Amino acid sequence: MKKNFGTGRTPTSDTDQISQSRRKLLMGCAWLPAAPLLAMLGGCNDSDNAISDADAPSTFEPPASTAEISPPIPAPDGLRIPLPPFSAPGDTGVLASQQTQRGQPDTGDAASPGVSTPATSTPATSIADASSADAPAPVIASFRPQSSWPGKVGIYSLQYNTFSQGLGRKEVSEGTQGSVLYTYAVTDPADKNKKITKTKTFEGIETCLKRALDNKFALLYRAMAEAFKAHPPLDRKFDVSFFTAPEFFWNVPWGDFLDETELVKTLENDGSKTIADLILDTVTRNVRTLISLFPIEEYGHIVLLPGTIAVLRAMPETKLAGNPPAGLSSTIYEPTNRVVCIHNLPTDDKNYPRPAYMIWPKRVVSDLDYYRSLTTIGGMAGPPAVGPACTSGKIKTVPAVDMEVTWCDTTKGGLKLYIKKTSSFKGQSFDSQGNVLPGKFENDIIDGLPFGIDICLDHMDASVETSARRDELDKSKFKLDFLIACSQALMESNFKTTPTIQYAIRNDGRLVAGSTNPQIRKLSYDKNGVINCLDEKGKFKADTDLKPLEGEVPVFVKGKTAVPVASPVIGVIPEILDNMSWSNVTVWSLDIDNSDKPVAAHTLVASNPPSNLKKEPEIQFIQ
Repeated sequence: MKKNFGTGRTPTSDTDQISQSRRKLLMGCAWLPAAPLLAMLGGCNDSDNAISDADAPSTFEPPASTAEISPPIPAPDGLRIPLPPFSAPGDTGVLASQQTQRGQPDTGDAASPGVSTPATSTPATSIADASSADAPAPVIASFRPQSSWPGKVGIYSLQYNTFSQGLGRKEVSEGTQGSVLYTYAVTDPADKNKKITKTKTFEGIETCLKRALDNKFALLYRAMAEAFKAHPPLDRKFDVSFFTAPEFFWNVPWGDFLDETELVKTLENDGSKTIADLILDTVTRNVRTLISLFPIEEYGHIVLLPGTIAVLRAMPETKLAGNPPAGLSSTIYEPTNRVVCIHNLPTDDKNYPRPAYMIWPKRVVSDLDYYRSLTTIGGMAGPPAVGPACTSGKIKTVPAVDMEVTWCDTTKGGLKLYIKKTSSFKGQSFDSQGNVLPGKFENDIIDGLPFGIDICLDHMDASVETSARRDELDKSKFKLDFLIACSQALMESNFKTTPTIQYAIRNDGRLVAGSTNPQIRKLSYDKNGVINCLDEKGKFKADTDLKPLEGEVPVFVKGKTAVPVASPVIGVIPEILDNMSWSNVTVWSLDIDNSDKPVAAHTLVASNPPSNLKKEPEIQFIQ
């Protein structure tokens, strides 16, 4: 062997010889650690007729493809290779093309965490020349988050007023492509007893919806990027981070629909789908794109609960028995109000398989969920609507059923719709192709940290804590309980006998003066599993209300954030074209009790190991 390095005895046979290619490689790599060296040896050719680099087929050349390009996913921090002592001062061992800084964009002024701009062509350099004094030092996170039985969890809650927002549908010039002429009646100023007819031209409903959903998509990205920049999950040592938004976050005001025909309109390019399908599909696609921009390497494990989207679908198989009262449609509508839960964890882990995403629907409809108030999405600012505007009751239907419904003013023209009071949809899980997986809502994507979700009124009438809806969860006992709402408080009665729930986490879209929102309650129980953090009146004690971390993160400051807001990731994240409600992100750090973690048998070891254990010989390299 030494012969081949220039000294030592003559080899006794040809089998002792090594190829010239291997000899050169060994001499050049003598300072490398064992793993890289052995990997390189495995790729050597045993003959001197090895294929040259110029002739060898590239293993890094991607095949030509016509498939749709996925959103860019940030490159992980640069690969660090220990260099020999003869490297130049200042060398870091990180290839220049791989250098990235966590939480910062590669180029440009706008912050765009996790998104790299296309690299420009640069001359090839040796490792010794790859780093320069002017290049920023790469950030290598020393903390490695645990995806199993996490000890510390971050909660990022987006405060956004979904209870009261302005209408978004714009007037356009008559004759504009896709525009709609709207006719309405107003009181004659010359005679208050008469009505006169007027018209307005509005943009098409599809145009309005696209812009509104783009605005929310961009706002949510901005919120996540700014929050993770101000409170980096890995720097905070969060094993898992949950990011939440409130109920109705993705909705447009129902008053943006001019009439019933727009609610049930089929799409021109796909007659099998309606406006409701367009909205649901767009929101699901947006959140799947969004999570791809925040990879584990830079942000740790992220679970996103991005608020809800509510739509209505006509129920053609169910009809109203008899004629409807004046101003009411005879069509009965099935409500869908759901949150798309998505994450950035591996879905190809054979030891712990996970769905790509899950959907949790709301069960019980509130009277105000689909009200058309001129400045609302999920309700009206001020006292609740009562009487003929919005109420509940039972109606006769065909087939003959006493169906409980809500009827309320929904469209711009004040048309009242019958809306089924309870939704029939259940929690589901999906693969990366959007196919429904067998089983239930997989709330245990983090091993040892199952979670539950209530959407607003469900917390009162069909809670996942106490009702049969627990059967829709993969794990009926969970540690974190999320309330995604718009005007619904946490109810003490739901937690009296749920000792596995450690924290109740609320994000509510009704932001009014004096409200405690968002909010996290730390729960505690006695040895019999009965809650013991309530006062003599049965209310949560003050010390259960956890204080957030300092540094609330502003996202959109009304009157200060100028629109349009440019895209931070061109071609992936759209511009924010309209003024949005003010919004901030509040952050908490939660310590998780893992005393319920089972102890595997193979982890139990004797206190006195056998005396015949021998130390493994160390591998040494020739310098």
